[in-house]
Amino acid sequence: MGATRNLLMKTATLITLDSNFCNNSKKCEKCGVVWNVAVNNRNGRNGHVCSERYCNTCFSFHDPKRGCFIKPLTPRKPKPYRIIAFDFETMQHKQGEKGKLHEVNFISAKINCPECIVKRNNNCTVCGEDRTITFSHQPFSNTQVDQQNVTNDPLTDFVSWITSFSLIQSPSLILEEGLIWSLSSKHCISRD
Repeated sequence: MGATRNLLMKTATLITLDSNFCNNSKKCEKCGVVWNVAVNNRNGRNGHVCSERYCNTCFSFHDPKRGCFIKPLTPRKPKPYRIIAFDFETMQHKQGEKGKLHEVNFISAKINCPECIVKRNNNCTVCGEDRTITFSHQPFSNTQVDQQNVTNDPLTDFVSWITSFSLIQSPSLILEEGLIWSLSSKHCISRD
């Protein structure tokens, strides 16, 4: 039994020496707390102070009796992003199993960023050149748009366009009645 105990003590001593615990930690002679040298010397702090503990709420050292004061947040300027709002117009001339089918025949999309909405800017690198885009079966001429796509399948072409939309410059929010899509995170949020 004594030999096993000696072996365990030697092993524990070797592990302690290998871990460099003695160089990384010190024991306070006043209060008896064992403190980490690296942690207590970070951010201009000069070692252990009796009765102070590290607070995981405010990420600083203070006396637990004092209470915690959370530092105010520093506002960051948000990264630029595009908002793509679109609308579908449908026909209901085909019958389906559960009633008439909604067949998309016209899609309009409008691209803007928050800054252009506020400042009414029309020349913006975030929004791009083509800000009003349509996908339809037939051409039209009474409404001014930046890009008119005449196609046999407006929905398929719209989905191809919006999923290949450049995310390199800015992330995009896509708005449709009842839904918000984020192309950068590929999430859909219902606005019910």
